[in-house]
Amino acid sequence: MTDYLNKTKTWFQNFPHREPSYGRKFLRPHKDWMIIFFSSLACVFLGALGAFYFYKQVDSGKYFTVDEEIAENEIKINISLLTHTVNDLNVRVENLKEAERGGIAPNDPAK
Repeated sequence: MTDYLNKTKTWFQNFPHREPSYGRKFLRPHKDWMIIFFSSLACVFLGALGAFYFYKQVDSGKYFTVDEEIAENEIKINISLLTHTVNDLNVRVENLKEAERGGIAPNDPAK
């Protein structure tokens, strides 16, 4: 095994070695990482600033406002569908309460 390791070591030593990239002129990893860090920090800061501005505009009522006259004319509620949905939700609530008490078992979906 040591013979194999020595052969591998000598094989890799035959390859020409380059100097590290940061040893070359104009390549400085420390400066590159600082640029990446501060660019990311600036993006996060600008995103937070934009989100805060958007929140303030929505909070003050400048965005997402609807005229009451338009809303009254365009919104039509299907009463029969609404009562059917409410009844369905009430049935689900009662089934949940019954299941919590241990009275009913849910249907087996495999059957």
